[in-house]
Amino acid sequence: MTLSQAADEVARELRLYLAPERGWAAAFAGFTVSDAYRPGRYRVVVDGTGRNFRLAGAGGEGLQQGAIGDSVGAALGFQWVPTAAVLPAGSDFTFTVRPLRDAAKRLGNALTVTMDQGGNFLRVGLTGEDPAHTAATVNAVAQRFVAVGAELKRAKLNQLGQLLDEQRQAARENLQRAESALEQLEVTAVGPDLAAAPVPPPAGGPSFGTLLGPKLEQEQLRRDRDAIERVLVHMRDSGGSPDGLAFIGAVQRSPDVSQVLRDLTAKQAERRALATRYTDDHPAVRRLIGEIELLEQSTLPTLAQSLIAELTARERVLAPQVAAGDRELRRIPQRAIDEARRRRDVELATTLYTAVQQRYDEARLAEASTVADVRVLDTAVAPQEPLKDAASRFIILGFAVGLGVGLVGAVAPLAAQAYGAREPRMVVAVRFSEWDGNGQLRFPIFSGLRPEVSPQECVRTAMVEPPEPARPRRLEIQLPRLLI
Repeated sequence: MTLSQAADEVARELRLYLAPERGWAAAFAGFTVSDAYRPGRYRVVVDGTGRNFRLAGAGGEGLQQGAIGDSVGAALGFQWVPTAAVLPAGSDFTFTVRPLRDAAKRLGNALTVTMDQGGNFLRVGLTGEDPAHTAATVNAVAQRFVAVGAELKRAKLNQLGQLLDEQRQAARENLQRAESALEQLEVTAVGPDLAAAPVPPPAGGPSFGTLLGPKLEQEQLRRDRDAIERVLVHMRDSGGSPDGLAFIGAVQRSPDVSQVLRDLTAKQAERRALATRYTDDHPAVRRLIGEIELLEQSTLPTLAQSLIAELTARERVLAPQVAAGDRELRRIPQRAIDEARRRRDVELATTLYTAVQQRYDEARLAEASTVADVRVLDTAVAPQEPLKDAASRFIILGFAVGLGVGLVGAVAPLAAQAYGAREPRMVVAVRFSEWDGNGQLRFPIFSGLRPEVSPQECVRTAMVEPPEPARPRRLEIQLPRLLI
C-alpha cells in the first residue's frame, strides 16, 4: 500500500477537504460530499428571521435560496442539512471545499513516514495546531494501513485459492482418466488372459513385484522425462505456462522444483490481487512481474533440466536390473503388466490430487481467517505540550525586530552627521595648500585654536595669489679705460 492511497481514504473519512471559517465548525458536523462535487469558496447568509438562508459563490453570485432545514448545496454535490440550532438568525460565514485529491496531497506532504533499518517497523508522524485532530489523523492513517494490508492479503489468498482450484480440477481429471483406464482394462480383458493365472516364479527366485518394480519405474521415469521436455519446449517456443509441470510425478517428488512451483503460484496470485488496485506500471506490480519472469524463464527451466539429468541417470541405473529380469518378465502375462502399470498411474494421480486438494483447503481456510500482516503497536495520543512554543518564538522574534529598528534609528542620525554638514562651534587655524574643485581643503594642517574669533566672523574668501617675487636685474657697469 502507498501513502497516497491511505491519504485519499483518510482525507475523505476525516473531511480534510472542508475548511470552515473559524468559529463555525459546529455547523458542519454532518457535512459530507458525494463522489462528484464542486470545490470552491462559498458563503452562507441567514436572514434576520432565522428562517431562510442564501448560499453564494466566491464572487457573490447566488447559488441557492431556501428555508432552514432544507438540504444545502445538493446541486453542488454537498450532503448537508444544518438545523436552526447551528444557523441562528443573522449568521454570515464562509467555508471552503477543496478537491479531495488536493486535501489528500496536503496530508501526504505533511505526514512523515520512516521505517527502521530492518524494515519491520513503520513510524507515522504529523505536526498540526490541533492536538486531538492531529492524533486522530495519525491513527486513521495507521488503521487504514492495517485495513488495506488485510484486504490485500485476503485478495491474494482468494486468487491463490482460484489458481489452486484450477490445478485441483486438472488433477481430478487426471485421476479420473487413470481410474477409467484401469477400469477399462479390467472390463475389456477377455480370452486366455482373463483366466490365465501368473506363472509362479522359480523357487527361491524374485517375486513378481520385485521383477515388475524396476521395469515400471523405468517406464515412469521415461514418461516423466518426456513430459518435462515437452513442457519446457512449449514454454521456450510459444511462451506457454509451466503449470503442466505440476502434474508430473517426478516433479512432485522433487523438493526444489515443487517449491519453485509453489512460489510461482503464490506470486501469480499476489499479482492478480494487486491488479485489482494498480496498473502494470505500479512499482509493486513491476517487481512481481520481474520475479515471475525470473522464475519462469530462468529458475524453473534450470531446475527442470537438472531434474531431467537426474531421471536419465536413474534410468541408466535401472537398466541392468531390468535386463537381468527380462527372462522372468517374459513369463508374466501382458495383462498383469498393464494392470500393474495402470494401478501405478492411479496411485500417482491420487497422490497428486490429494496434495493439491490439501493446499486448496489451506488457502480457503487462511482466506476465511485472514489476519493482517501489519498491526498498530502504539497509537497516537494528543500531546499535552506543544512540540514547538510558537508564542515564545514570536516574542523573541518581536524583540529582535524591535531591537533592530531601535539600532537603525539610533545609528542613522549619527551616520548622517558623520557625512553631512555640521554646525560650527569653534574656530581653528589651519594651514593648507589650496582649495580643490569641490571646495575642500587640500593638505590641511592644524595650527591651533582661535577662541578669540567667533564662528560667525569666519567667511570664505577668494584666495589671493601672492605677488611674484621681483626678479634680480643684471647691471652692466662699463668702466673707462685708463691709459698709462
